[in-house]
Amino acid sequence: MPQIGCGCPVCTSADPRDRRRRCGAYVTAADGAAFLVDTPPELRLACVELGVSKVDAVVLTHAHMDHVAGFDDLRRFNTLNGEKVPCEPGDPLYRGLPYRIVGKPMPCYAMVETIEQMHRIFPYISGKGGANGLFRPQIEFDSAEAFSVGSVRVERLKVEHGFPCCGYLFSEGGARIAYISDCHELSDETIERVKGVEVMVLNCLREREHPTHLSLERALGYLDRIAPKRAYFVHMCHDLSHVEWLSRLAGTCAEPAYDGLEVDLRMDASDYVVGERVRAVVDIVNSSPDTIGIGGKVRVWGKEGSNRVVRAEYDVNDRFFIEVYRTGDMSQLAKISKGAFVADFAVETGEGQKLETFIGDHFALGEPNRYMAKPVFVHAGVRYEGQPRVFDMVEGVRAVAAMQMFANRKSLQREFSLVYWARGRSEHVFLKAKDSNGRQWRTTDLGPILRIDKPEISVCADGKVFVLHRLNQDQFVRSEFWSLPDALEFRGRSSVLDPETAGTQSVRELYRDGGVKPKQNPWWKFW
Repeated sequence: MPQIGCGCPVCTSADPRDRRRRCGAYVTAADGAAFLVDTPPELRLACVELGVSKVDAVVLTHAHMDHVAGFDDLRRFNTLNGEKVPCEPGDPLYRGLPYRIVGKPMPCYAMVETIEQMHRIFPYISGKGGANGLFRPQIEFDSAEAFSVGSVRVERLKVEHGFPCCGYLFSEGGARIAYISDCHELSDETIERVKGVEVMVLNCLREREHPTHLSLERALGYLDRIAPKRAYFVHMCHDLSHVEWLSRLAGTCAEPAYDGLEVDLRMDASDYVVGERVRAVVDIVNSSPDTIGIGGKVRVWGKEGSNRVVRAEYDVNDRFFIEVYRTGDMSQLAKISKGAFVADFAVETGEGQKLETFIGDHFALGEPNRYMAKPVFVHAGVRYEGQPRVFDMVEGVRAVAAMQMFANRKSLQREFSLVYWARGRSEHVFLKAKDSNGRQWRTTDLGPILRIDKPEISVCADGKVFVLHRLNQDQFVRSEFWSLPDALEFRGRSSVLDPETAGTQSVRELYRDGGVKPKQNPWWKFW
């Protein structure tokens, strides 16, 4: 919307939420993989506007032109995903650069009928592309009904649209999202498969009945049976404005989708040792016409030369929070802190903001379990949900422990324990501390460890606590803490060379890369 040549109140509305592109979706996985659902006519414009530069696969619901007319633009992602190969002057493909790009074919998942229709609509598309692998889209079609793109599991859903068509169920960790953009009827089998999903994206064309799309009454009827936690209606026509849709859907779990705000949550790891603060970064991109933010009067800073100056001041009173669930029974955790999740901020139209938060500061994550965190931003009464992130809280593998007694508080004892757990591509060692009265202190990641020797804990009478662990073959790390009855504070760390190996390492460095050669005498290394 708007429709060509239409002067209705919706098509001439000044509300940017009434500007609706043809239906499609961009899905990002926790492991960084990303894929498109359909390729509508505005695909190129949407990718440029939203900064989409990574696409690992495409899934198609059906071959109607409002869902596939942008398919040719996938050639750009063949290039972005491609490989640079040497290219010398005299090569017929030489363009003044010492290399050329050989495009990488794009996987495209669809029903057999849709694949056949795509070959008729785009007869020039193949897995090989053009002569130089660039100027024609390189597509490798796949009719699998279930598959994975990165860490997201994708399953096809049967729907009735009067034309070969399907929907999809996306799963990652314990979260599920169902996507059905075009249908006029859902089977009992499909309803059972999507019952209780976290998010339901569903076609709802208008209030009046339509032969191939859902009406408002029928869509709400299906939502009653599916019982999703949240639902978004898509593929709406110009019968109702965004404000009118909000009015019709008041009191339901559904709201009209529109291009506006993006909220994402990025976490440092997929699992954490019990007691860690669980750091996360919130990415907010504002494509709406309003300045958004939280905290009341907030200044936006800019630069004049080398000076930092106030560029503007806004009165922003939106809401931002994080919801955390146990994935087993999807029970929601209560917030235990009184503070805000992030610092006050304001984001102008077309701008973005990165904000740091610590989930463990706001929720009790002391029980080993699998959890799901979901960022939520509420602006102008509309709730925007980011992609849920699943993470595990684990006890770790216990290595060594020590006990601290307090002379001025004899009833109190503090147990320190060192545990191992993988973090990224290496194994790390963590310091945990728990008091005899049940108080759990924050767990500290002491960094990578080489498990040639066991790490050591030393508890001193004056309250100092030292941890020594091996970083590599020639180096230890010494961490210092200050432990009092009502406080546990990290003081710093330092490197310590291993006296047994550091000397020989220095000699190896001295004679590395053909330097001064040692004499053949067997005693040279002791000088």
